[in-house]
Amino acid sequence: MENTEKDRFPCPFPGCASAYTRKTRLREHLIKQQVVHDENHLAQAPEWQTEAVQVLLQTFTRPGNLTQDQRNARKKSSAQRCWNENRETYVENQRVKRDTVRELLDLTSQLKFMIMENTQVMSLLKGDTNGRPALKALYSQPPSINDWLPIHQNGINGALALDNTTFPRFVTYYLRPEVWPVFDIAFYDIEEDEDPPYLIKCLPGKPLFQRICFITHPDKCDKDMRNGSQALLTEAWKIWERVLRKNSSWKNTRIFDRNNWETWRELSPDHAEIVDLYWAWMSVVTEAQKQLMPSKVRLWDIERAFKAEDAGIDNHSQGEEEENSMDLEELMNRLRELNIPGPRKRKGQK
Repeated sequence: MENTEKDRFPCPFPGCASAYTRKTRLREHLIKQQVVHDENHLAQAPEWQTEAVQVLLQTFTRPGNLTQDQRNARKKSSAQRCWNENRETYVENQRVKRDTVRELLDLTSQLKFMIMENTQVMSLLKGDTNGRPALKALYSQPPSINDWLPIHQNGINGALALDNTTFPRFVTYYLRPEVWPVFDIAFYDIEEDEDPPYLIKCLPGKPLFQRICFITHPDKCDKDMRNGSQALLTEAWKIWERVLRKNSSWKNTRIFDRNNWETWRELSPDHAEIVDLYWAWMSVVTEAQKQLMPSKVRLWDIERAFKAEDAGIDNHSQGEEEENSMDLEELMNRLRELNIPGPRKRKGQK
């Protein structure tokens, strides 16, 4: 048997070429040779009396007639012996675990900020205008989630209401327009723009799906969240994920333009599917933008509101948001890379 660098425990008998990566395997080898006694492990060989072999062959019994104090003493002695033999490994593992927990706490604190609502919007929701909530003063009527995002095809029963527009409707309902990846090819000409964006950057992807999960997941959501919202979101994302992940070249593909999208769509079934997703996304965006357009506010009102803020009424929250701005996708990637330690199970704990 040829020894390798990983075989750190060779047999102490000079005529034996066996070596093992673990001490327990070497012990099993010696116990077997105690019975077999081949030409390399004679019964009268002096190596059997050496301290190294005696330690390897030492057996720790578990008598059943010990008192509780004796069992505790043996347990303490065994734990101390294990610590002395593996101290460096234990200390290093504890250090790595502490560093991982610190990084996890840092990432979760940043992630918590990412999913917080805009502070100015929250103050708007709580404020009053002419005795009514401010948002009610801007719109004539509220949207209906049951109309915008139905869960079932037939009322409260039946199959889930799924198509290419379901996931975009989640994005436009639960996330602010500033995070929507909108790129309208109607205003883009490949001959005029020498640096078009990548196709994958013009479509809602996994980072937005994960952000919505923080809102709709049963463990995170408000008590008034509809039953089935998370299931509908998951199934809707599967439709998009299948198309986005089917072709790895999408990450390096520039978006088509208004003059060639039909020709581009005919290149392959994969091209047709992702073009259909793009138009589904843009149709929902157009519909959502109409819903978001306040019917009772003027451009003049908005300009005057910002002028008042710039004059010193309150600009702290806006600056704070800019200072803490960060990439959600990068945060989620770091979280996935972390080897998060699980809870330690005590003896007797299920």
